[in-house]
Amino acid sequence: MFIPQVTPIQPINVVVQQPPGLPVWIATLFAAAVGAVFGIGSSLLTEYLKHRLRVRKVGRQLGKELMRNMDQVGSGARILNYAKQKKIEDKTDAVWFVRANLLPVNSERYDHISSADTDLMYEIDESKNLNQFYSLAKSIAFVDSGSDQAERHNFMRLNVTLDSMAFWGRKFIEEHRLKYVPVESTAENAYELTEEEKRRGLE
Repeated sequence: MFIPQVTPIQPINVVVQQPPGLPVWIATLFAAAVGAVFGIGSSLLTEYLKHRLRVRKVGRQLGKELMRNMDQVGSGARILNYAKQKKIEDKTDAVWFVRANLLPVNSERYDHISSADTDLMYEIDESKNLNQFYSLAKSIAFVDSGSDQAERHNFMRLNVTLDSMAFWGRKFIEEHRLKYVPVESTAENAYELTEEEKRRGLE
């Protein structure tokens, strides 16, 4: 019986040319990595910018509160200055007037931020200028014995305290480049010397 010879089929080799550049799987991984980096980077940048904006906003709010208090401090210092060359009774009156009309200063915003977000407060007031201002404001104590010596003590202590507060307040304002235009307190107008007193040289 005749069995025809079967010619074996030769395998066909198909060569697919690799396009120039990186393999597709490497390009995909690279694109994913770049996207992840940009995503994380933009997220971090957004959070940083949000934080900086908050620092700036709260810093301005604290600055406004401080500048209102600086007006009170300035008025108090001028009132004490009016009484500097006067009798002890006049100095006592000046101290009591300042106590009743200009002190204590308002530290509501400062107290809230100090207790609620200490890290933020540290960042805003790293130099402790604001802290010094309000610490002095809260440390004012008066001797109420009624003696001339006690009244002189009150007058001198209040003078020094107001001068120190003004110093630390100005440092915070300068450090944060705030625009401060002092405004006289209306209480100060009630204490100004009369024209007759000025003519007599009692200012």
